[in-house]
Amino acid sequence: MASFTVPSKHDRKVIVRHKMVGMAVFDDQFLCSDDMELFAVAQKIKAIHGGAVPGQLRLWLNSVEPNCIVRHFGQTLREAFMLDSKIELPVPADSDGSQTAQVTVYYDFDPLGENCALLNAHLTPINTAKSQKA
Repeated sequence: MASFTVPSKHDRKVIVRHKMVGMAVFDDQFLCSDDMELFAVAQKIKAIHGGAVPGQLRLWLNSVEPNCIVRHFGQTLREAFMLDSKIELPVPADSDGSQTAQVTVYYDFDPLGENCALLNAHLTPINTAKSQKA
């Protein structure tokens, strides 16, 4: 028989589902505590991509809409998703007696700026006056 408990607000675990906008192949999830900051969530997503991520990471909470974009990366998951304000019904507890919430974070990478030599559209032509003199 399953045990039921109402967890305290400080022992909640969160399953963070992260989904890259337009690329379902990168969809994944990880388990953390609800006091993890959104900055740490972004760093974890970057680490999953190998750590060498160009540009900045943009995050959205629950859906990709202008009013859902993350602007304050210092918020905890509890604050950002308002986990304390949700109605807490008795739910099946994990083996250690804690409750697991589930949230979804969408993300995308900002495009590289013009300072990238490989993507710079303003390269000098190969046939310059100096190369013609030589």
